[in-house]
Parts: sequence; structure tokens; C-alpha cells
Amino acid sequence: MAERALARPLPVSGLAALTERLARLDNSYLRRHTKTELGEEIARMVEQSGAGLLDGAPAAGQDQVALSALGIHELPPAGYLPCSYSTTGDLRAVLDRLLGDGVDLRICQYGLAEIAQAVQEAQRRDRIPLAAACRPGVDILVPTDPCGEQQGSWVAFVRRAVRYCGGEGAVAAESAVN
Repeated sequence: MAERALARPLPVSGLAALTERLARLDNSYLRRHTKTELGEEIARMVEQSGAGLLDGAPAAGQDQVALSALGIHELPPAGYLPCSYSTTGDLRAVLDRLLGDGVDLRICQYGLAEIAQAVQEAQRRDRIPLAAACRPGVDILVPTDPCGEQQGSWVAFVRRAVRYCGGEGAVAAESAVN
């Protein structure tokens, strides 16, 4: 069991095949099997998907698919994304492929506690459209330790707050995450 917890995340192509296979499980199948049997079957499907057995091995570079290609056209105002990268440039390339050019990305390094607070504060903001005429500001929060070293294989995202200051004709200014 511990071995499964340390396994690498499935590529997007593997997730699509796994989702399709799970959707084919009908109610009669679910009623005929115990929770343990169902769990074992799902674990077997995940292993097959990770090995590329459900739909063939994914081609190189196919791991990163744009969310819009999967039918996802907006994100919640804050959340977490699994993400593997070695440099900030790599991270930007990964996020550009994933989110497209419909958002204004800013990459920030944060401690774990500050990330949790920023996500909580942003949860009441508007959703993030991935293809809008006016590109919404999105901060990518990279978890780091006090020495600035990356922690974990994930990032958080939050929609920047928009504040209108001044009188008539004021320009919207997007603030940094508090």
C-alpha cells in the first residue's frame, strides 16, 4: 500500500482512459462486488493505466494537455495543481501549456502556511476563465522552505484580487497576494 502512495501521478492520457473505463462500470457491477473488490479493481486499473495498458503508452510530450482540450474552460478562484519541474522557466512552460495564454501568470515563492492562507482568502473571488477577452491575473504559489528550496511536487493558484481606487475612470489594479 505504501508503494502505491509513492507512485508517480498518472499522465493525462492515462487518466482519460481510466475515467472512461470507470464510467463503464454499471450499477449491477457495483452491487455484485464488495468495497474491497471494487477497490482492488480500481487499483488494478490505475496500475494498468500507469503502465499504458489501457490505451497504449503515451507519446513523448503528451503528458501535458491543455485544460481547454479536456473541456475545462474555467478554474475555481483558488486551488492546487500537481506539477513537476526543476526551474522557474520549466514551471512557466508547464503552466503555459496547461492553462494556455488566457491568463496573466505571476510566479511567487511562498511558505506552506502562507499558501494555505492565500488559498483560503481567494476562495470567495470570481472563477478564473481560461479564455477571456480580459486576461485575469493568477498568482502561482510555489511552496518553498525558509532557504528558498522547492518543497513538494505541486503548486497552488489564486486569482488576484482586483481593487478599484480613485474616482471616475479609475483603472483596475490587481494586488499581490497578501
